[in-house]
Amino acid sequence: MKNSFGNIFSILTCLLLLSAATESFACTCAGKDKLTTENGYASVNVVVKGTVISVSDYNYYDTAGLSLTGLKFDPKLYTYMIRKYKAYRIAITNNFKPELSLSDTLTVITGQGGGDCGFEFEIGKEYIVYSDRWTEREIVESIRKRRTKRSLKEVARENVFYTDICSLTQEANATELKKLESIKLKKPSR
Repeated sequence: MKNSFGNIFSILTCLLLLSAATESFACTCAGKDKLTTENGYASVNVVVKGTVISVSDYNYYDTAGLSLTGLKFDPKLYTYMIRKYKAYRIAITNNFKPELSLSDTLTVITGQGGGDCGFEFEIGKEYIVYSDRWTEREIVESIRKRRTKRSLKEVARENVFYTDICSLTQEANATELKKLESIKLKKPSR
């Protein structure tokens, strides 16, 4: 009897622990250890050196899919559609990919930090930022033979980019700057 009580207690404890477990997500940067300056440079849209001048919260409401179906967005019902980011303004001092013309500042979107792979910039510090264009989903309408077709399309935002800890984004340092200058010199002029 004593042994069966122990078994039941063990089973109930396991069930309690399993039911208390919540879903969690973590950032994994598979292959980052093999990332070199050369292939990191080639794999992104923008590589700049600049100083972080401000930060703000950026909530992206991915509601285009709802709009496409005609449903109204209610933040209380659809909280999973709100993605929370940080938006950093960076004053550019060096653009290592001049084929893409940029203004003197750009906005870099990244996660909040922790398990979402967000890069934690500090205001006033200088960074080398490897980033890609930031895109958001929009509804596009096209009319063919008097029929309107609605579809989702990824649209790049002007002068807004995305980075995370899985890229080569880092504090400015002489070693990385020297590698980037040598890559810039090797590229043929257009």
